[in-house]
Amino acid sequence: SVDATFLLKQNEEEIIEEIRERQCSNDVIKKDESIRLLIYQKRLWLKDAGVNLNAHVIASDDLSKFIQKMAKSPTLTLQESTRVQLIVRGVAHHYTALEIEFKKTGESTCFIIDASDNIGVPGIIKSLEESEEIDSIFQAFTKDVTIQSDRHICWLFALDHVVQSSRIENLKSTLSSKAQG
Repeated sequence: SVDATFLLKQNEEEIIEEIRERQCSNDVIKKDESIRLLIYQKRLWLKDAGVNLNAHVIASDDLSKFIQKMAKSPTLTLQESTRVQLIVRGVAHHYTALEIEFKKTGESTCFIIDASDNIGVPGIIKSLEESEEIDSIFQAFTKDVTIQSDRHICWLFALDHVVQSSRIENLKSTLSSKAQG
């Protein structure tokens, strides 16, 4: 059980500092749960701005099952598409951000956003390529250049990546136009 009373604090920096302290733990469950708690708080803050943060924290071993479940979600029968932001815990407890758009037509697109081009990313890409539910995969990171310079804050970058991607109304069109321009 994770103590969530710190979420009552109004200052986002205080919440992040509390979670950063929890992230120093070697307990993977504590790490994942603290990220889930921060996602919950972010979801509340973003809701007021009209942003739908549909984020989840999962282990890379569960990625294929999660994608299969989402692709068959009853929500897709009610909407043209559903966007899901994922923070995936992979090799050596590295966290990578994914944004997946599941369309009613069965076409799905996945965006991989990683601050360090970590060794765990190829395993995530392999899972996505093997998935029958994912049609297109786009990667947003640069080889040999990283914005993350340590081994401890990948979760914070991944959280920021999913929050920022959730704010972009049509992510695929936006990224396609930026890549061409």
